[in-house]
Amino acid sequence: MKKNSKDLYKDIDDFFAADFTPNQKAWDMIHDFYHLILTEMEKKGIRQVDLAKKLNKSPAAVSKLLNKTPNISLKKMVELADSVGLDLVITSVKKEIYKTESKMLMVAEDKAGYKKK
Repeated sequence: MKKNSKDLYKDIDDFFAADFTPNQKAWDMIHDFYHLILTEMEKKGIRQVDLAKKLNKSPAAVSKLLNKTPNISLKKMVELADSVGLDLVITSVKKEIYKTESKMLMVAEDKAGYKKK
């Protein structure tokens, strides 16, 4: 049986109204972190080979780190951020803010002093 558009909109609204799981939140944060790192590398002209030297790692290890989207440790995140000239800042926000991605990112960007293009 085909759903009418009203039911489809309700399904979509229900999906976006649901709370994020801890796993979803973690992967969202990791994705945002990698985006910041890669953006900073591009802005500063830092190549993966340069990053490998700064981290005292092989180019293959850095490539794996940046391309495999691992479950990265906090320590590795700090090392990676330091190597491209960023300070990693972790802050908490109220859950209501987290549900609205644009507000959450705006709060995080303001706290970190980082602005998207």
